[in-house]
Parts: sequence; structure tokens; C-alpha cells
Amino acid sequence: MKLRSKIFTAAAGCAVIAGVVATAGLSGTPLAAVGVLGEDEFEQVHATLLNWSDQPLTLVSATHSGMGTHWKDQAPQTLPAATAGKPGQAVVSDYSAGGNEVNLEYQDPDGHIYTFYADDAATKGSSKITQTSTSPQYDTYGQWQYDETNQFQTVEWAIAPGHTFNYTGKADSYTVPTGVYSMDVTAIGGAGGAAGVSEPSPGAKITGTIAVTPGEQLTVGVGGVGNDMWNNVTGGWGLPIGSDSYSGGDGAPGASLSSGGGGASVIIDASTGEPVVIAGGAGGAGDVGCNQGSDVNTGGIGGTGTDGGLTGGNGGPNNQGGKGGANSQSQGQSQTTDGACAAGAGGGGLAGGLAGITGAFGEGGGAGSSFTSDAVSNVGVTNADWHLASNGSIVLSLPGVQS
Repeated sequence: MKLRSKIFTAAAGCAVIAGVVATAGLSGTPLAAVGVLGEDEFEQVHATLLNWSDQPLTLVSATHSGMGTHWKDQAPQTLPAATAGKPGQAVVSDYSAGGNEVNLEYQDPDGHIYTFYADDAATKGSSKITQTSTSPQYDTYGQWQYDETNQFQTVEWAIAPGHTFNYTGKADSYTVPTGVYSMDVTAIGGAGGAAGVSEPSPGAKITGTIAVTPGEQLTVGVGGVGNDMWNNVTGGWGLPIGSDSYSGGDGAPGASLSSGGGGASVIIDASTGEPVVIAGGAGGAGDVGCNQGSDVNTGGIGGTGTDGGLTGGNGGPNNQGGKGGANSQSQGQSQTTDGACAAGAGGGGLAGGLAGITGAFGEGGGAGSSFTSDAVSNVGVTNADWHLASNGSIVLSLPGVQS
């Protein structure tokens, strides 16, 4: 992860915990370097807490452990809110002779908890940090680096506007925090079902920056992976939209090696009901046992634009599988023909993919098409990594924060 400098100049609405660097603080003020280490200073944890939100954070607990552990700078009971564009801040650090670990827990006025853990090991590169958030509006991020001069790891954490949405099989929502007018997005559509292929096709991956307003409500639906014969061949879940949905189509009924398409991952403007981002779901694979030497069984990978998802199959000209982004509905077309060499179903999207044709080659289904509205800039449309061929995901974050 990398936390860019923007996070430290953000408007009110985020809190940051940033590592103390021996050469200069975040304000540019030099910080004193640690001199010769005593035996009880062999392992150290150093952090600076910056609160960019308009609410103070209350310390729930601050504990540490290790041989001869002692605080140098204790965590404050209250971390002040930002004022006049400057964050409330405090330094936290401790030393020990070995086995040094620090646990911090803060709470906002709404009862949401933010936890931070760090240790410092004598061996370069062996430290560990973790961070969690229970807030639906603010996420936690973290990184550490090794201080070559003073031989300890510095920690950098952030509490910033954003949230990671994983697959739940239901609609979620996000309320844009105070002071936030743009958010980065990474949306990945659900993968197609495997149906015996070594790797199911991945969904589309959409990146960009969404123009938002404080208090705006977004409806979020993360697409599910398509199922195969071992899991009732249903398509991956997608957000319902009236009589339609962004789900993948179902695979062929019966015991054939057909599979369902992946559901699309979508963000909807709750006030208008219009889509903001759609990451198309992949097509389901067809019966791998019918492969005739070309990769026709694999479902089409997620859609790469509003012109439609990719055709399933990736095989020869006569064996290309279902057409991507060609269904009359957002839901992927289901496969209704069972039997030998059954084909896969289409993925969900702005327009769902068509199912492959059951027959000699067990064709893959087509992928659903992807989409971004005019509210999204800096758009990137690719496909998720093959090793991520599973349920989809959606990540919203403050611009300048990368994980």
C-alpha cells in the first residue's frame, strides 16, 4: 500500500495515523533522531496520530507488551478534531528490550471502532501491522517501512473516507461523508462458473474517480461467481432492478458440466436509480470434456466497455461461444439446453451475455457489458486477474489513498 501526500491535505472528514520519519515530520519540522540504543530500546514503535475529521476521537484502550516495555509518548485520551484546516494530532511511541507490540483502539462519537496493531522486530522486514474499522463510511489503511539509520520500523496508518464491499448476496449502501467531493473506485465483476476448467473466467475490472456530494447515497451490489454442476449451476447473484437483475444466467439443468455466468458488480445513484458504475460478470464455462483442441469451453471474460462483453469460448471462428453484451436484459442469458457438451450461461452487465450453444464443443457463455456514467473520470477498463476469478468486489476510497 502507498498513502500519497493528498491524504495529509484532505478536507475535514478523515483521520490519519502516519509514521514518524526520523528526518522530518509531516509539517516539515525535523524530528530528533534516536541516538545510541539502550538495552531497553532495542525494539521500538513510532507513530503520529492525525485526525482530519470534524469529530474528536476517544481512546478506548492503549496497551503494549514486551520485555521492559515502556511508553515514550502515550496515546492521548482524546484526539482533537481538525480546526482551521489543520488536524488534531499526537505522537505515540514506545520502547522495549524485545517482543515489542502496541495495540491502540479509538472510537468516534457514533460508536464506530478503529483498531491498530504494530510490532517491531529486530530483524529488518519482519515487522507486522494490522488495522480494522467498523465504520460504514471510513476505512483503515496501513503500511510500514524500515528506518535504516535508526534500525527500527516506522508505521503509517490512515482512517479515511471509503469502504471495501465484498460479496454478500444483497444490496449495500454508502453515504458520502462530510467534505468529500470525489472518490476513487475499483469494481470487479463476478467470475463465471468453472464447469471443470482449471480457472474460471474473471469479471471486468473498472477503475476511475466518481464525482460525489456530501450526504449522497449510493446503492452497491457486488456480483457473485457463477456456479457449476457441483453447486446447482445457478448464475452469480446480481443486484435486482425491477423485473430484471444484474445476475449471471443459470447453467444448463441436469448433471452436465455446464455453469452459470458471473453477476455484475454495480454502483447505483440511489436518488435517481441510474447506474454509475457496472463491472460486467464473466460468462460461464461449458463442458470441458468436449474440448477439441481449442479453448472454446472457457466463458467470456468480463466486458471491457459499453460495446459489450467479450464473446465466450476464445476458440476458433466456428466455436466462439455466446456473444458478449448482446442480451436484451441486464441479466445474463441462461442455458436451457442440457445434454452432452452443454454450454455455459451469460454473465450479467449493462447488457447481459448470451449463453453458448450446446453441441459438439461445449461453448462458454458470453460476458456481460460494462459501463461508467458521465460522473466517472479517469476510467480504466480491464479484466480482473485470473487468480481473482471468484466473487466480485467494490472498493471506494479517498483519492490519493491506495491499497
